[in-house]
Amino acid sequence: MKLRSTIARLLALIVAATACGCREENGEEMLFPDDANYGKWVGQNITTAGFNGLDLAGAPIDLAKFRGRVLMLDFWASWSPKCMEMFPAKLATYQKFHHAGLEIVGINADFDRQELDKVLAKENLPWPQHFNRQGENDAAVKKFGITHFPSIWLVDRQGVVRFISGGKNLEAKLEQLLNESAGPSPLPVAKGGEPSWKERIMSTFGGGPATDPVAAINAVMAAPEAFLDVKNVMITSKRRIATVKTPDATHQVVIGKEITVTTESGPVPIVCKSIESDGLVFVVTGQDTPFKVTF
Repeated sequence: MKLRSTIARLLALIVAATACGCREENGEEMLFPDDANYGKWVGQNITTAGFNGLDLAGAPIDLAKFRGRVLMLDFWASWSPKCMEMFPAKLATYQKFHHAGLEIVGINADFDRQELDKVLAKENLPWPQHFNRQGENDAAVKKFGITHFPSIWLVDRQGVVRFISGGKNLEAKLEQLLNESAGPSPLPVAKGGEPSWKERIMSTFGGGPATDPVAAINAVMAAPEAFLDVKNVMITSKRRIATVKTPDATHQVVIGKEITVTTESGPVPIVCKSIESDGLVFVVTGQDTPFKVTF
């Protein structure tokens, strides 16, 4: 009788743990128990995984281009109610953290392009989507071993998979990754499992001060006049041009031209969106939130 009682209590604990979420060996809390199946990807560099995705226009999606940013890989399908339920929160998260360095790539497991388009139009999702009409047999879905939808992975600024259950405690996980410096890329590992002597020497000589892209962007957006000094503006019926001084250079700025602002935390590429009578409007390259330098 006592043994039965003990077994019953153990079963109850197992059921409770399954209902409340479980933890992978790296300490990550799982939204779905099956998320733990992706544990082998933690620590792997996604940019060398051989992903050959195409966006909805047929253009390649190169994950290597997202290095320096925090990337969410969102494996989803329109036929999954849980995917549909989570989209408003994902969009809000994107709008909150995009300026700080968050990007999202959707990997869709639909067969019907019309169903996909309906969701994108309804939810107003701005990030790129991979789709090839193969559903769960999609090559990317199979490559990453995706077993259920949604599956959400979070990739750090160096392209390394850090979390494989991003749907659980999403904002806390994102804040951790966004607050990390991009730093130098990890040393390539020799066959013996350790960096070679040559790689160690090259790393030593090539290493520079670590940058913090998030801090650099935030500094420029919070106080643009501290980094950008508008010296002259010319507005005619045919052209708008300005002379702008940054901490280390003077630029002739026209609409659409990218310049670089140097901060203590690293360089920030910005693009002029408009030249107005009372100031210039810029955005950080790859982001949407504008900021204005008045004069």
